[in-house]
Amino acid sequence: MKRQSFGFTLLEVLVAVVIVSLGMLGVAALLVTVHKADTSSYIQQQAVQTAYDMLDRMRANLQGTQAGNYIGTYTGTPASPPACQGAGNTCTAQQMAAFDTSQWTSSLDELPSGSGTIASAASSNGTINVTVSVSWSDAPGVQAIEQFKKSGQQQNTGLATMKTFTLTTVM
Repeated sequence: MKRQSFGFTLLEVLVAVVIVSLGMLGVAALLVTVHKADTSSYIQQQAVQTAYDMLDRMRANLQGTQAGNYIGTYTGTPASPPACQGAGNTCTAQQMAAFDTSQWTSSLDELPSGSGTIASAASSNGTINVTVSVSWSDAPGVQAIEQFKKSGQQQNTGLATMKTFTLTTVM
């Protein structure tokens, strides 16, 4: 007489667990990569916003912009802002530029390895061409790109981890 077996054998259960585990590991790796790419995107958005913020400050203080009070490279700890801020106080164009660059340097300090550069040049028609550049480290973004390589190995793609956003306008 033949015996019939019902249900799963232990081997079938083991194979199913291994397959599900491999799928879950793939999902976990994908989530880590997505998180790195999301972090990179957020940092880039902050850098772009910081550059536009500085241009807005320069437009608000056109006299200081024309005098060249904003030109320079900004990194590290910001200088202390002038004490002319507050109710009933007025700042000169130079003091306002010092305040703006102090605030901007604080914003740059929030980016990973953040730094900024402001340059300007007078044009022949009396306007000023202003260039604002913001640089930051984009290590999470580079790591996310490397994880998507076809070979699946962590090879150096040659991508630089320092990224720069440059904005040029006429004032």
